[in-house]
Amino acid sequence: MRFRKLAGLSAGALTLGMLSVPMLMAPAHAAVSSTAQAVFTCGTGTQTSTYDATITFSLAHDNGGAKLSATFTDMPNGAPPRFVNFPGATISNKLTVTSEGADVVLTGSHTADFVGGKPTKMPKATGSLATRPSSISIKSYYYKVDKADGTGQAAAQDCTLSAPVTVSFADEPQLAGVNATCTVDMTESGFGGKSSYPAKLELAATMPATGTVGTALSVPVTTTLTFGREFSDYIQTSPVKKVTGAVTPGIAAGPDSAAGSVPLSTWDRTLTPGGTGIGQPVPEFISLTGEGAMSLTPSAAGTHAVTLAGAAGVATMTVTFGDAVMDAPLECGLTTAQAMGSLAVAEAGPTPACTKAQADVKTADAAVTKAENQVTQAKKAVTKAKASVKKAQAKVTKLSKKKQTPAVKRQLKAAKKQLKAAKAKVAKANKQLTTAKKQLTTAKQKLAAANAAVKAEC
Repeated sequence: MRFRKLAGLSAGALTLGMLSVPMLMAPAHAAVSSTAQAVFTCGTGTQTSTYDATITFSLAHDNGGAKLSATFTDMPNGAPPRFVNFPGATISNKLTVTSEGADVVLTGSHTADFVGGKPTKMPKATGSLATRPSSISIKSYYYKVDKADGTGQAAAQDCTLSAPVTVSFADEPQLAGVNATCTVDMTESGFGGKSSYPAKLELAATMPATGTVGTALSVPVTTTLTFGREFSDYIQTSPVKKVTGAVTPGIAAGPDSAAGSVPLSTWDRTLTPGGTGIGQPVPEFISLTGEGAMSLTPSAAGTHAVTLAGAAGVATMTVTFGDAVMDAPLECGLTTAQAMGSLAVAEAGPTPACTKAQADVKTADAAVTKAENQVTQAKKAVTKAKASVKKAQAKVTKLSKKKQTPAVKRQLKAAKKQLKAAKAKVAKANKQLTTAKKQLTTAKQKLAAANAAVKAEC
């Protein structure tokens, strides 16, 4: 069974928020009844009798058409010697009615005693109609009695209707919300041809009212595919054993869409052991249900209209012919896509990678500032140390030119010591400056990398 062109769904089948799928419960092949009073005049000439019959009609669907049956109250029977006794006789009857402008004959037969002076039980009469009418008209009645010993008829009477009688029928329970036509093609099987039947597809989903750009939304979906009575009538008169499959609903919100497969349950027919199932009653409505999910990721902020984009899928209808099993196609076409309200999508916040990159920029920028301050301080220390060397060198030079008295010698020795210490400070300051410059270079490299990460992630 193939589902093709499932282009839409029933109105109100899916709305934002939690919904439930209604289960259709109905009696199997419910029939409607109507009772009428008909007065017949039976016989010819002076040999006539009156049959005031209460007739109960029953009308039921039958593979796209209808079956009509009629049960009768007992017919009065005259007392002997007008009628003689024929126990165990075969009584046959015909009730002619008019349906949709055409005559239809209901027939019946049973074995009963045809006894003078006692009412005669008349057979239930049945017939088939091409379509299901809302009313019929009673036209005429005929019965005959065949002797049990086979020696011929004991009686045969044509009965005319004394006054017109119209019988009306109430509407049968129908499959509500039909939104599809499903076509069965049994041509390849050799059992029947191609016929179409009404059906209903319901999809329900739990859809959040809000979302965020870049964040996936999980949309659980339930579905019910229900076939109408006409399909059940077809199943009853065919060798179909089970029906199953899957559908793939779709949902769209603004520029984004998603789909997800929903496997359907299997409807199994109860088969009499060793039988084909043909003619065995089936439920009036056959339903397949399933659950699945779709994942929709919004790509743009704003308020977007949400629609069911349609459904498609593959399924099988298994047909049995004795030991042979085959799958027959079933194609379903539905209405247009269904509006589902709206989805409010907010702008996405920074990603974790973006947040980290931005934090790294701040850290790297602070490190650069610190390194620049350290370089500045190191340069000042070098300048100061060099000034101390210059001052100490001038003092040594001055003392070296004086007469080297014991006192001068002591002063010169001290000045040289100060000069040496000043030169050591210069070396140390230069080393610290070199380190600070290296740290500044590293900090600037980290800042550049952090800025590049922000550009890439944010």
